[in-house]
Amino acid sequence: MQAKVILSRFSAIALVICLLLVIQSRLIEGDNEAHPQATNPPVSIAPVSTPEPTPEPTPEPQRPAVDIHSWEFTIANYKQPLKASFAPVVWATVNGQYFDSRAVEALEAFVEGASEAGFETYVNMGYRPFETQRILFFGKASQIAWGGTVEYAEAEEMAKEFVAYPGTSDHQVGLGADILDKNYDAYPEDFGETELGKWLAENCAEYGFILRYPEGKKDVTGFKYEPWHFRYVGVDAAVFMMENDITLEEFVRLF
Repeated sequence: MQAKVILSRFSAIALVICLLLVIQSRLIEGDNEAHPQATNPPVSIAPVSTPEPTPEPTPEPQRPAVDIHSWEFTIANYKQPLKASFAPVVWATVNGQYFDSRAVEALEAFVEGASEAGFETYVNMGYRPFETQRILFFGKASQIAWGGTVEYAEAEEMAKEFVAYPGTSDHQVGLGADILDKNYDAYPEDFGETELGKWLAENCAEYGFILRYPEGKKDVTGFKYEPWHFRYVGVDAAVFMMENDITLEEFVRLF
């Protein structure tokens, strides 16, 4: 009898536990329906881009060890005109022209080199003093203004296309020379295309000279292309300038 009572009580307890489990299960389901679990959105992974390598800067050419304030680098142009009193010591040289005494031998060697290469050269102009330049320039301006077709002030501006204004000529420095073929009686525009013109431009640096007014550099030098005009600057500087295709003005700026 006692065993039956215990069994009955145990069954009742088990029934209560089952009911509680069922109720809990239904509560959990309802909670899940009311609060569904959040799902993480798919992650978009951007492709990894490899940065382009930064190009290395072009190294600046090694400048020659020169004293930029030395006489070889004197400039005469429209931005830096020479005074009327500027006059180097000059000596008579090739074809009766005058040249800075410190560079006469270099000019003579240059001309001799051209002769040995089979050319007959003529130094048409070397040193030209300020006063001579003044006469040439204003004479050209007067010629242009002759007849009254243009005002004299305009004629002066036009004359600058043919003759350097006093104080701006490389010839006054005493280190510039116009070198032509012996048979030429004028300045031919195509001189740079002649065999002599090519030889002079290709070999001038060996003797310390540069082509003073190269093609396409008028905005820098102030003067149009003159394939016959060579300027002494010394061998080291000349080699650097000719190899790097820069003018005297651009060379001086490097320092």
